[in-house]
Amino acid sequence: GPEVLEDVNHARSLMSELKLLYDCQLLGDVTIGVECEEEPLEHHLAGGDLGQLFLCSRNVLAAASPYFKSMFTGGLNESMQERVLIRGVDSES
Repeated sequence: GPEVLEDVNHARSLMSELKLLYDCQLLGDVTIGVECEEEPLEHHLAGGDLGQLFLCSRNVLAAASPYFKSMFTGGLNESMQERVLIRGVDSES
């Protein structure tokens, strides 16, 4: 059969590059807003307290989480929104 070559460093390199893109806020296509106990979530969506907003990649979120895959591919409103609200999740999670 065909010979399979494996690059054990590829996964590590890929994760490193994805983190670099995230840290530099490059190629993000959705902003995830999380609920804050002190402020209503609508405050964050209006641009307040940017520490509670995270620029993310839909592809990375969907690949890493069945929740986000369903959200972004299941025909929900969130699949087309630039900002998505996640309620009941601490920003440290």
